[in-house]
Amino acid sequence: MAEEHGSKKKGRPYRSSAGIPFIIRYPAAVKQGKVIETAWSSIDFSPSILSLMNIQNHEIDFDGDNFAEELLNQALKTDDSHVIYTFDTGRTPVWASVVQRELKLVVSSMDAPWLFDLKSDPDELINFFDHPDYTYRSEELLNLIYDEMRKQSFPLAVKSLTMYWSTPECFDSKDRIQLANKKATSCRDLTRNSLKCTKSKFKKLCPETCTKCCKNSWNSQIWLNGELKYCTSQIWHKCKRKKVQTLCPNTCKRFTGCKKL
Repeated sequence: MAEEHGSKKKGRPYRSSAGIPFIIRYPAAVKQGKVIETAWSSIDFSPSILSLMNIQNHEIDFDGDNFAEELLNQALKTDDSHVIYTFDTGRTPVWASVVQRELKLVVSSMDAPWLFDLKSDPDELINFFDHPDYTYRSEELLNLIYDEMRKQSFPLAVKSLTMYWSTPECFDSKDRIQLANKKATSCRDLTRNSLKCTKSKFKKLCPETCTKCCKNSWNSQIWLNGELKYCTSQIWHKCKRKKVQTLCPNTCKRFTGCKKL
């Protein structure tokens, strides 16, 4: 990562860590200057290369898909809807992602979901997950990764008991906050008694830290032991978990001190 996103090593969902460049030279068949913007994965390389070599009956059941046809067509630029998945494989896995075309969705046990637009934000700094223009695609990618995580038993799905599947109503922004004196701070630098918390800007960006936030996130979902739940009485027995309290402070009023609205 070379200090990008504050990290030196791999094991992150960013392009610098998980992205794999693929360059091929085959003058007899592949058009010079061709660019493929379709999302393909390393598991797709073997069946594709064998196909280019005209080895069809290799008698191996590959997990990957064959993208040789896309390589060989005459279009100089191609982009289809093929989907790939990447995921953390450490002892304590914290993320998994799905990539389709220019969009990458990341779910994590450490944060609310992130949606990156790799064309408009190639440095992967902006979260478009809650942007109204991306609502449909966010939901589409969430459904894809939910099914795949359960089907393939991703490490994150096996190890993580609780994950945000939506952004809670009362959720501190992870962005740096620019101050009038040109210094920057973040919600994690504040306490509820901080003078900055009296300002409307910080109350809006840091509702967890600066206020006693008692608004249930009725349209938001949370991953509980492999199933998605809303803020209803069905999750009362999970209210000891911090993420459940943040998502559903009214449902969990016994733990949060909120009064039922």
